[in-house]
Amino acid sequence: MYAVHDFFTKHILEEAFDPLSVVELEKVISPADEQRADVYFEPRADRPPYAVVSYLGTIYRMAERRGLVELFSSSPSPDEVRRCLRKQLQLHQVLQTKAQQAQQQAQQQAQRQAQAQIPVPDLWLLCAGRPDRALAESKALPARDWPSGFYVHRGLFPLWFVVLPELPLGPETRLLRLCGKPALRDAAIAEIEQLEPDSPARHRLLSVILVMRKLFRPEPKAPKTQKDTQNQEALLMTEARRNFERFRQAVYQKGITQGITQG
Repeated sequence: MYAVHDFFTKHILEEAFDPLSVVELEKVISPADEQRADVYFEPRADRPPYAVVSYLGTIYRMAERRGLVELFSSSPSPDEVRRCLRKQLQLHQVLQTKAQQAQQQAQQQAQRQAQAQIPVPDLWLLCAGRPDRALAESKALPARDWPSGFYVHRGLFPLWFVVLPELPLGPETRLLRLCGKPALRDAAIAEIEQLEPDSPARHRLLSVILVMRKLFRPEPKAPKTQKDTQNQEALLMTEARRNFERFRQAVYQKGITQGITQG
């Protein structure tokens, strides 16, 4: 069921962005109409150098600025892209207002105040298929100095398309390709499994692979009623969360044990 796949993909990104950024899943943007972003991140002040987290690949560059990530299991339509842009601009307005209010409180005695300026967050659309119409209508172009599969529109708002099946093979895109369709995901897993046993990248990606294999199990038959469908989704999501935490703790404990033994 897509709900479980979507849940796990968000957690892949949460784990990837966490060393670099403060990450929030299902970020509430506008409570009035229940707008939420799949993934939201803000760069950490103590962001580690690339050499320390090189296994993150291109995600390291993606996390240089505040941003939103929206996930698509196929090719997003122009209307879907516009809905994402609405979230991006609404979030910018909320952040801008908060910054100005904080500045006013801190400078109440100042006669003249410079208006706080918050850059528009980057909007990253992770697309499992190539969105030809959306690329054409947004006038997004291949991003210079980025891997193939990255397209960008740099107008009044930074809009990025990451076409997952167009990403090149290699360590720079492994984590992103884990977010793609089964064939793309399996190829990335095979790459990770072929790394040397003592490779730091292999150990750091091991927990992601273990969780994925557990969560992407054969799906149950479709329930007959809408109520049954909703109940089934809730049960799958609860079980997915439990499995994720159980396997992550087991892998971390295994790593601690191995470290003590080697030491």
